Order: sequence, then structure tokens, then C-alpha cells
Amino acid sequence: MSTVSTKMDTPKTASEIGEAERSIVTSNVVPEIRQDLDWREVLARLGAGLAFLLALRVALSGWSMIGGPDHFDATPWYWKLLLCGGWAVAAARILYSAATQRRIWNPDSRRWVVSALALMLVMGTVTYYYHLQEPQEEEAGDEEPAAQL
Repeated sequence: MSTVSTKMDTPKTASEIGEAERSIVTSNVVPEIRQDLDWREVLARLGAGLAFLLALRVALSGWSMIGGPDHFDATPWYWKLLLCGGWAVAAARILYSAATQRRIWNPDSRRWVVSALALMLVMGTVTYYYHLQEPQEEEAGDEEPAAQL
């Protein structure tokens, strides 16, 4: 009887054994890290996230100050959420596109500036609509005089 010797693909050194075990364990548990991610892009994304939060605060307080607190309070929450959130996204994308492109004034930043201006126009239109819908106050001259004795 002849015995057939099968050659197995086994690592020959201890470091190769350690790498083989690590690749088996990490391939199932930890997702692969992107090697092409640059630190400048990471900082640009972080800056855009912080700019979004700051722009959201600016949009809410600015709309209230410019349009008037009474008109802002009369506006339903969904208009505030959509328009202020959209404006904050546009402001953050302006910053991100300016930070990641070669030139600051590029087609992406232009598009987002136009979007931010359009959203501001819609904010003004919504404010004007709710200004027209508020109840009219009676003039002080139309009141009946108090009875005199």
C-alpha cells in the first residue's frame, strides 16, 4: 500500500500563524478600514458637521429676529424644521465643498449658495403668508367711550 502525503498550507513561522489567526478573527468582526481616507477629508467632514449645528442655530434665531417673533411663533413646526434644516445642510455643504475642492468658489459651492438663497426666499414667503393670516387688531378709535356720570 502506498501512502499519499498531502501537503497542507500551514504557516511555517510563529508570525505567520499569528497573522493567519488575526485575519480570520478580524475578517468576521471588524469592518475593513478605508485606507484611502485622508485626514484633510476627515477634518472637512468634522467641520461640516459642526457647521451644520451652528448653522441650524443661526437659522432658527435669525428667522425669528428678522421675521419677527410673533410671525415665527405662528409658523408651524414642520416649516421651521424643513426650512431651517435645509438651510443648515446647504450652509454645511458650502463649507465642505469649499474645503475639499481645489478652489473655494467651485460649481458645488455655487450650487449650494443658490440653494441657501432659495431657501431664504421661501422662509420670507412663509413668514409673509403667516403675517397675512394673523388676526387683525381693532383700532383704538373705534372703541365705545366709557359711560360718564
